Amino acid sequence: MKSKDFFKQSSYELTRKRQLLEYYFKSQEYSEAQKTIYYDAYNYFVNNPFDFDGATIVKDLHHIKGLDINAMLHDYQYIKYKVASSFKYKFLSDYIYAKQMGKQGRGFYAWIRLIGVTIGGLFYIPKSILTRGFMSKQQKTDILLTYKLLT
Repeated sequence: MKSKDFFKQSSYELTRKRQLLEYYFKSQEYSEAQKTIYYDAYNYFVNNPFDFDGATIVKDLHHIKGLDINAMLHDYQYIKYKVASSFKYKFLSDYIYAKQMGKQGRGFYAWIRLIGVTIGGLFYIPKSILTRGFMSKQQKTDILLTYKLLT
């Protein structure tokens, strides 16, 4: 199964894999607030499976079979908060991704990924503004809170 197809599984499988996430979060001592951030993203993609792009650069860093939760959260932030419409907030989202990868023992890949998405993403900002519009004040507040909780 390709990473981008993870959320196209049966509801039974997605429920079972959500339980595996709970075990993972417990083992990593995530706070309730931190878990909620990831569960919001997970639930969004359960309901919108075709919106999930999956891990596009580093494809073998799964937390549970077939899912890199940091790639999931990163995709979600691009959709929910429209972070790609602002270099500052796009960088914050990319930094959260890298920092979480580093926290989970994937430091080398994390910083390579951050450099790649920062440079490559510069060309994506104008397109994002045209297709999704600018971020609202609430979206900016929400991504800043996520940043504080996860970095």
